Amino acid sequence: MQYEIKPVVTPISLGNLFDVEGSPTTYVVPPYQRDYAWDTSNVRAFIEDLVGFNPQSDTYYLLGQIIVVPDRSDSAFDWALVDGQQRTTTIALLFLAMLKLAQEFDYPNQGRVINARFAKLDSIFNHVVGNKVVCRIQTSEGGNSVIEGIYDGTKGIEPNNVTQQN
Repeated sequence: MQYEIKPVVTPISLGNLFDVEGSPTTYVVPPYQRDYAWDTSNVRAFIEDLVGFNPQSDTYYLLGQIIVVPDRSDSAFDWALVDGQQRTTTIALLFLAMLKLAQEFDYPNQGRVINARFAKLDSIFNHVVGNKVVCRIQTSEGGNSVIEGIYDGTKGIEPNNVTQQN
């Protein structure tokens, strides 16, 4: 007997990448995936592509596919990233940079709408699982120490801190 597995394709917005269907969504990069390897030129090209999107003339922006499967490991994460971990990690890093800039400008005192949006960003990096606080994307061990260091202020947002070489 042969089984056919049909993938489920669900378009989601960047704003909902970590909150799919209103529920906090967590991702883990399986150990067989390569480490985060985008350098400054990759990140710059990605940002330029995002900035080039014009909602007045473009119907939608196609970020590219992110393939996930249910995480079957013993971790508390929802999804294992099979493809798209470089983009997903970069998006998380961009969100973290926006959060840090907002904190510099004292976002809690800027009004309810802004406060709610940045509180949502904060929850990506300050998510409670069981009795510990984790980032909702778990990369390689070294990658998460960089993300956590930027979040807690022990590392700056600099190209050498964010990008890694294989």
